[in-house]
Amino acid sequence: FGGGIAVVGGLVPGCTPTNAAELYLPATNRWRRLPDLPTPVHHAAAASSAGKLYVVGGYGASGLSRLAFVYDGVRWRRLPAMPQGRGAGGAAIVGRKLYVVGGVAPDGLAFQALVLDLTTRAWSTAPGPTPREHLAVAAGGGRIYALAGRLGGANTNVATFEAYSPATGRWARLPAVPVPRGGTGLAAVRGDLVSVGGETPSQTIRS
Repeated sequence: FGGGIAVVGGLVPGCTPTNAAELYLPATNRWRRLPDLPTPVHHAAAASSAGKLYVVGGYGASGLSRLAFVYDGVRWRRLPAMPQGRGAGGAAIVGRKLYVVGGVAPDGLAFQALVLDLTTRAWSTAPGPTPREHLAVAAGGGRIYALAGRLGGANTNVATFEAYSPATGRWARLPAVPVPRGGTGLAAVRGDLVSVGGETPSQTIRS
């Protein structure tokens, strides 16, 4: 977002949710504080497009959150709430639609993706990937990619890798990640997808 990498919400020491938002600018190797989110949240999903940063879901003071916000470079504004709470999922934008993929829903692992039309600001649903949480999600080449994740605790990591085509409304299975990983990261870089890190019961993952 804005030529940098946004870090929004999360847990600070003591496992306390925070509303802090910061932006790392590689060009200057510096961090810049953004306006705080309207509410503390952790395990939310975020994505950026067209000069705006979107943050949806996660866990708030009362559990799973349905809240959605957009930052336009000046202030945070509230968007229509999601149809249901969603935490530990991922988000990506293709065209003028924001997809919230995977994660935990009120009744367990999410089977459906939640889709926000950024023009009409109306929510709908779409097929979800193989249900899992703490997965990584990114967009590239007009598709949504859902990588790895876990089924529950850090001892349930999976290597599942799938891609969704909005044009067909279907998910396709891709070659599995070489190392199962949950709590991982994913970024699209010059036509490649790069998967970095994750968690196991005893340590974090370096690969």
